[in-house]
Amino acid sequence: MPVFANQHGDWRDEYRRQVAELHAPERHAYVAVAEAEDGIAGYVAWTVDPARRNGVVSHLAVSAAQRRNHVGRALCEHAFTQMRALGAEVVEIGTGGDDAFHGPARALYESLGCTPVPVTVHYREL
Repeated sequence: MPVFANQHGDWRDEYRRQVAELHAPERHAYVAVAEAEDGIAGYVAWTVDPARRNGVVSHLAVSAAQRRNHVGRALCEHAFTQMRALGAEVVEIGTGGDDAFHGPARALYESLGCTPVPVTVHYREL
């Protein structure tokens, strides 16, 4: 699909480029990493806008070996606590709409008390 290729076709390389810049406290951007015996279990990245009292979880990743071990929950709860300490009153966290891959993430977010807000974005190939 041309629209997906345009918007997300290079997502793996895009994530690799973004990871190096995720932690920048001078920009109110932070990262926490969860470790397991065999390496990194996952990480979460978030930003806080102090003026708006708003936080955004921009990245949440859990290694395939650690999924279903509550790593994602622990990372989100850690980030939420840190955002609250920095003055955030609400947090935004999102994921894809497909059930096959992103369904478990949506279920996690809802179990953490997050409320889905219906938004529709339309694209068209030109």
